[in-house]
Amino acid sequence: MAGNDPVALRGASRLTLAVSEHYLIVDAPDDGWQVQRAAYFYAVGRQDTGELLAFHWHPRGKSPIETPHLHVRANIQIGERWLGKVHLPTGYVAIEDMVRLVIQELSAEPLREDWEALVTQHTQA
Repeated sequence: MAGNDPVALRGASRLTLAVSEHYLIVDAPDDGWQVQRAAYFYAVGRQDTGELLAFHWHPRGKSPIETPHLHVRANIQIGERWLGKVHLPTGYVAIEDMVRLVIQELSAEPLREDWEALVTQHTQA
């Protein structure tokens, strides 16, 4: 994947997934060097209509919203705000959560039959 370009997922739903993660390398006095996730941008879309869901966490930057949040593609106005512009709060979302979401809930076809064991193994590591 180049940059944050969406990649087509297998399946009849014609979904795409875009992933961008930012990391810091820190020197932990007791454990040596460690890699820490510093921000993420995940987006689920459809090949024909574009982005549907965007999960963001960017604690450093220009936005006043520093907590994990979700944007949904929705042309619904609530008061003076458009729902698509609202930062819907979420907990921390890992890439493993995104894999589970697109396969279990949104019908993307996994590349491997043992995908769930791999994701679970990675989550516990």
